[in-house]
Amino acid sequence: MTQLYDTHATNGVARPGFWRRAAAYLVDSALVALAWFAAAFALALIAAAMIEDSSAYDIMIGILDGWIILGLPATWFPYEWFFNARGASPGKSRLDITVVDATGAPPGAGAGFLRTLGMIVGVIPLGLGYWWPIWDREDRAWHDMMAHTTVVRRGYAPSLEREPEPTPVPTEAVAKRPSQRVSLARRSAIAPRPSRPANSVRSRVNPERDGANPARALSVRAALARRRR
Repeated sequence: MTQLYDTHATNGVARPGFWRRAAAYLVDSALVALAWFAAAFALALIAAAMIEDSSAYDIMIGILDGWIILGLPATWFPYEWFFNARGASPGKSRLDITVVDATGAPPGAGAGFLRTLGMIVGVIPLGLGYWWPIWDREDRAWHDMMAHTTVVRRGYAPSLEREPEPTPVPTEAVAKRPSQRVSLARRSAIAPRPSRPANSVRSRVNPERDGANPARALSVRAALARRRR
């Protein structure tokens, strides 16, 4: 019995404990009882204003008796159904409690109806369905199990937003992408060597290289031959 007080799950979702849920239910029950009593009091005032021993008076007394017997459950069921579908009643909102489905959204009309029926079923065996969250790991009562809902603290519902997935890069684009890691040796081998100027000494000696002038090259050779002599 460890779920008497508020707990925090590992995924960051905070769940209310048994005492917080019980206090919220007492607030809602008090509002239902107040509405039932207000309607019964209004019917009694109408009946008191009528003439006794008349047919209208007898009809009003019959309506008042029926409301006293059946008015309370007739008020409780639509009240719980409406707020179970929305996910938060006045009592739950007051104590920062909300009811969500598996996706973190409000249950809706269908799940709200099942949850209200589950509340009736849970009270039959001496209220065992309402005591069930005390030892349930997910703090669920019988009506939560029937409607597949979860009671959480307001602002701690499971998030519906997902992070956008990265856009996959086509394999063709990756194959056509040039490599950015080229070694310096490979770059030097690929780069063309600069041509030597045509007026160098070697170009003068060898007129056939680098497009040098042949007549000028012959004059240089003759001058070198004279020096050797």
